[in-house]
Amino acid sequence: MTKAEYAELYAKARQETVKMSLKAQAKVKRAYIQAAAQAAEKLRDALDRNLSEITVQHWQSIMNELQKASGELNQTITDITTSLVEDSTKVYTKIDAGYLTYAVQSGAITSITEDGILAMASNINRNAVRNMVSRVYSDGYTFSSRVWGLKSDWEKAIKEILTSGIASGRDPVKLVKDIQVYTADGAVALAERWGKLERGSAEWKKRLPKNIDWRAVRLVRSEFQATMQAVSTLAGQTNPGSTGKYTWVLGPGLVHCEHCIEFSTQQFTKDTLPSYPHPNCGCQVRPILQDMTAFVDDLKDWESGKVNDATRRIDTWYQEQYLKVA
Repeated sequence: MTKAEYAELYAKARQETVKMSLKAQAKVKRAYIQAAAQAAEKLRDALDRNLSEITVQHWQSIMNELQKASGELNQTITDITTSLVEDSTKVYTKIDAGYLTYAVQSGAITSITEDGILAMASNINRNAVRNMVSRVYSDGYTFSSRVWGLKSDWEKAIKEILTSGIASGRDPVKLVKDIQVYTADGAVALAERWGKLERGSAEWKKRLPKNIDWRAVRLVRSEFQATMQAVSTLAGQTNPGSTGKYTWVLGPGLVHCEHCIEFSTQQFTKDTLPSYPHPNCGCQVRPILQDMTAFVDDLKDWESGKVNDATRRIDTWYQEQYLKVA
């Protein structure tokens, strides 16, 4: 596998994983819509039983169902994001495992096995999920705390829709639809439905959080981007054919921020790699590899016992990384 072939595989992997991310984002939206349907069902149940008004007991039943739906929503967002991280990570680790396997087979190296290489790839996949869970963002929040915040905000918003609607004399039949319109289409769409309400409507619109489902979609995107950078960094650290340096590859499209353009002209080490400079950044970090022929020669020298800078580096990788998981 040449460096050009490696770069081509990385570019194809980028396209594949972006599609995975888009599907995951669509699943999150569907999860919100399903949660809204659960909450609305309790309210609809009251109407089916010909309750002319929402009693204290029935209100509590609605709140219990809302909490149940938001709890399930919390878990669903976590599951969707975790699955995205696992699946997209595998796409990249497969490339680096293939590169290393090709080198080992080309040099007829017996000390490093294909099974051992695959075990290293699996270890990177596990680390990617652990990094997702433990990563602390610049605002001090982790992934779990962000998901919990989304859950709480959605629950609060639905309560606000119900309490404000009831206080304003909103028809309960319309309230059922309000919950689903807000969740699926956002605050603007719901405000249009409430446009003819009397006083209280303006204050309600100020208090209502905006487009919580879209924020959840952004969370999935941001976790995906951060994970892809982390995985590429790990790939460079765990591949003895890497030079230890990385390049910043601009994402698809013609418009890029000034930071990304500047980064694309530089090379980085794992310690100097910048974080993604803005939301929804589609740029990619990519390890810079040695020439394959030179790397295979280094592997042969290492296995034959020759001592030089290259073989010492391979031996350090072998002792500290490969043997620990292989």
